Amino acid sequence: MHKFEKNEIAIAFESKQNRRFAFESMGMQVRGTWRVAAMTGNPCSGFERYGNMPDVPGHVAVLDPKARTLRVEDPLGWRENKHLLEEINDITKVCRAPKTIKPEDTSLKRNMSDDDIVTALWEMRAHVDGKRAYELTHGKLPKQEDILAMARDGNKDGKGRIRVRPYVWDGKRLDGTVETPFANDDELDALGAPRPPEIEKIPVETN
Repeated sequence: MHKFEKNEIAIAFESKQNRRFAFESMGMQVRGTWRVAAMTGNPCSGFERYGNMPDVPGHVAVLDPKARTLRVEDPLGWRENKHLLEEINDITKVCRAPKTIKPEDTSLKRNMSDDDIVTALWEMRAHVDGKRAYELTHGKLPKQEDILAMARDGNKDGKGRIRVRPYVWDGKRLDGTVETPFANDDELDALGAPRPPEIEKIPVETN
């Protein structure tokens, strides 16, 4: 079992149809669990070897509210999955040689504002509740009503109300209910909220 830091909240993306999902808090597409049983069509003439293919884990999103960071990791780069990566490459090399499958770079966002943090929590909870992800740090991800309470109480520090940024899912803008503290970019600018920080790409070492 992969270990996370005390303050970190982590979810793993999963899919029964080998899908990728929008993760607006990082402005990227994340991979859900990849299963050979859900493949459509044959990848190559050596397809029969794929019958022994293990499941490829989906991306993992990790939020540290205290450190104000959010990152997306590829579990194929974790030390405990080294043998899994080797097994996958041993099976797929019949189709991909001389190329090998490598873990995707880690995406990292630093210096998150209160708006960024509560928005990430909201989106992570939405993915878990929508069965597109599951919690890895059990019990740490706040419930939807608790996340909204964080936003409503955000004006206590005198810096303006914390807002949850709206995001798009399957082409539909998720604006919540009348009571949901969403704000568009213009409203955030009016509140003096900082713009979302840049996202760093960190190569994964697999040696």
